[in-house]
Amino acid sequence: MLKIKLKAAAFHFLFTALVASFAGVLIFIVWYPSPYTTISGGFGLWVILTLVELSLGPLMSIVIYNPQKKIKELVCDYALVGLLQIAALTYGVYILYSARPLFMVFVKDRFELVTASDLTPRLQSDAEKWRANWSGPTVLGVRSSETASEQRELMFDTVLSGVGIHLRPKYYTDLDADGVLSVCKPVSSLIIAVGDSFGEEYTVELSRLAPGDDYCWVPVVNGNRYWTAILEKNLNFVKFLPIDPWELHNE
Repeated sequence: MLKIKLKAAAFHFLFTALVASFAGVLIFIVWYPSPYTTISGGFGLWVILTLVELSLGPLMSIVIYNPQKKIKELVCDYALVGLLQIAALTYGVYILYSARPLFMVFVKDRFELVTASDLTPRLQSDAEKWRANWSGPTVLGVRSSETASEQRELMFDTVLSGVGIHLRPKYYTDLDADGVLSVCKPVSSLIIAVGDSFGEEYTVELSRLAPGDDYCWVPVVNGNRYWTAILEKNLNFVKFLPIDPWELHNE
């Protein structure tokens, strides 16, 4: 009996893994494409979702499967298990959808990552016209205030509400490439700074970026977490490192 139950659980496991793989394609190609998978937390969320699905279904299959049951009983049991798995999958996918990155907004000397959960539905609607493609975040800049009202908003309301300019779509504008390049520092300086602050943990990885003159780095803020982004000189994002750039020395 145990052998038969394990066989049923194995088939259930393979089917669940197939469904999780299809969900992974949606998640990692459309919502969290490389290199945004790590910085947005998409990979970790997907791992949790997949582990829950891969353990929930097969374990329940071991419990409910019995070859002596009538077909009608098995269909009913597996329908209930399927509904439970679908509910768990739907909830997990919804969480991933809500946390997907929408924009990388350049503000003064850094990029701010904006996720779907950072914007209210109304603000998402206002920002939709700036979405350049359906896969991954769109890279933008912000404009200066144009009226006295906007100036007061940026000076006072931003401070009081905690809603920065990167979360205000009406200030979005096309990215100023020269502005980014003016603050984007060479990777060679990052290797030195990382070596002084973190040892060799990241220096080997950074040293593989050759020739180094083709790459530069700039700080990235993701909520209350700080990262370091490696960019090509054409401003394509190459990699995000979990390094607080404001803790570095000798930059």
